[in-house]
Amino acid sequence: GADNVLDIAISPSNKLYGMTPQKGIIEIDWETGEYETISSDLYLNASSLVCANENELYYLSNSENLFKYDISLDLSTLIAAIGHDTPGDICIHKRNIIFPTLYDIKAYNLDTEELSTIFCFPDVELHYGISTMPIDCDSSTILLSNYSTLSNPDFIKVNLESGMSTPIEGGPNSSVAIYGM
Repeated sequence: GADNVLDIAISPSNKLYGMTPQKGIIEIDWETGEYETISSDLYLNASSLVCANENELYYLSNSENLFKYDISLDLSTLIAAIGHDTPGDICIHKRNIIFPTLYDIKAYNLDTEELSTIFCFPDVELHYGISTMPIDCDSSTILLSNYSTLSNPDFIKVNLESGMSTPIEGGPNSSVAIYGM
């Protein structure tokens, strides 16, 4: 089986992809749970994955490099040596690959090829999941899952324009760690 699916990505046509340390990138059948390895590229020492469009996936390797994977060509291309890794997810927000580190949220702009810090955490915290708000793609608000301690809020809403973060009430049971979104 495809043990340890570390992250998932969903394409616009509803295809489900997973990142695994054993198999690389897999495509998972929604109905059966069966999977097919689509890339076992040597660069796939990664735990984060996001779908950009129907044929492109991005992943941040554990060696702090950002790659683009072209599904139709079965080709991984190094986009940038980021110099940072993430304990969890990456997502696309306004043509930026964004991801949490222990100290902040970084953004790699796909057009300018620049890396910047877009939000600083008040304390060192483990944020695994990161996602844009699905209701409004133009929003400057993102969601984070928090796992620095089980007493902290499970979800945090971050407004990138104002620099404010707000815990979301009524999340899952605080004894459950949310690793991805």
